[in-house]
Amino acid sequence: MKVQPEERINRLTESRYDKRFIYLLVSLLTFLFGALFIPPAFSRYLSPIILLQFTFAGLILFRNHNRLIYRVIIAMAFLLLILEGMRLANATSRLATVVLDVTYLAYFILSTLEVFRQILLARRIDFNMVAGAFCGFIMLGVLGSFLLAIIETTHPGAFSGIRDHSFNDTFQDLIYYSFVTLLTIGYGDILPMSSTAKKASLLLGIAGYFYNIFVIGITISKFMVQNRRR
Repeated sequence: MKVQPEERINRLTESRYDKRFIYLLVSLLTFLFGALFIPPAFSRYLSPIILLQFTFAGLILFRNHNRLIYRVIIAMAFLLLILEGMRLANATSRLATVVLDVTYLAYFILSTLEVFRQILLARRIDFNMVAGAFCGFIMLGVLGSFLLAIIETTHPGAFSGIRDHSFNDTFQDLIYYSFVTLLTIGYGDILPMSSTAKKASLLLGIAGYFYNIFVIGITISKFMVQNRRR
């Protein structure tokens, strides 16, 4: 029996996972600020675990898709698990690190687009959807950090002011720089040096500006229309 478009939208936005964005938001905040509570000696081992916990938490976004898409997402999540295990065991080369970051980047692109789609298709705005709007912005920043990490790995020295003692230190600095760029703060302690790094920073700034105008604007307008109908 063919599923009607309206039924598909209802299944996507009003599934039994009605608090999915709240769970994702808690998971993302754990990823961003969990390092505050981790002793530096254990940060190298626990930071990838915190990142992976969000990766698997993100599977809930695709639970109502067709089986093929859901299986592809699950396969990507388990590939990330294997590659992170290899990196923790110091069994990775620069090429393997690039493959890991590219896989993370693809995973976060798909997850971010799915968050955007569910927000735009939502028929009502509640606390869960507001959490989804926050999730989308945070995921945009994390997505940007992987893009910057790929640039720094393939072209060392593309950014000045970042720590290069270990991949974890470098990645934490790039997460910070990604969100500073998205929020258009621009402290100047980390600077893009190469042409590619500058263009990626510009792209992040534009993406943050677009998100604030488009996604947040649509969320607020839907909320106002919903209140008028009540």
